[in-house]
Amino acid sequence: MHLCVLQGNYADAIACYNEVLRIDPSAADGLVNRGNTFKEIGRVTEAIQDYVRAVSIRPNMAEAHANLASAYKDRYVSSDFGNHPLSHLMGSVFGMHNRENVEVHLTF
Repeated sequence: MHLCVLQGNYADAIACYNEVLRIDPSAADGLVNRGNTFKEIGRVTEAIQDYVRAVSIRPNMAEAHANLASAYKDRYVSSDFGNHPLSHLMGSVFGMHNRENVEVHLTF
């Protein structure tokens, strides 16, 4: 974990990971770490994008797969789906949904 993240300075951590990825766009560890930082501050969609990219670069990277699954689960159980079209279609279903009775599993 980046020192900036430990200090709660997420913007600087993201800037550092951006620089790593500018130098080496295929740095899967940098993508996962930036994804973790995005997830920590609630930017789950951006975290998912980083994890997906990391998995495409290093398909055997277990941490990227696990974090991707966790981010999908966080997005699923989140009450804020943003303005995604699916949220409008599924809104009433989720309103009746008991989250305590659901566990999401992803298989890759």
